[in-house]
Amino acid sequence: TNFKVTKSADGKSLQLSWSYPEKGNYWFVIYRSVDGKDKMTYTNLSSDKQSFLDSNLKKGLYKYSIKAVYKDGGESLIVESAPIDFIPGAK
Repeated sequence: TNFKVTKSADGKSLQLSWSYPEKGNYWFVIYRSVDGKDKMTYTNLSSDKQSFLDSNLKKGLYKYSIKAVYKDGGESLIVESAPIDFIPGAK
């Protein structure tokens, strides 16, 4: 829940944040789409993470999605961010 993407204060990266109160043996999968292209798996994060800083960026329209994947094969629903227009250095 509360999946948000915001520009960093220095304008050089995007901060992803979320909350996921469920207990269990799972990890997060983050997907990224740039300029309207198909979303691709971008990174996996352990269940103790509630944020991610993406600094591998260039000018473009970014959209992120996240889901939890459980060790037993179960998955949460995918949650998508609003698109965010990124221009390096712009605050």
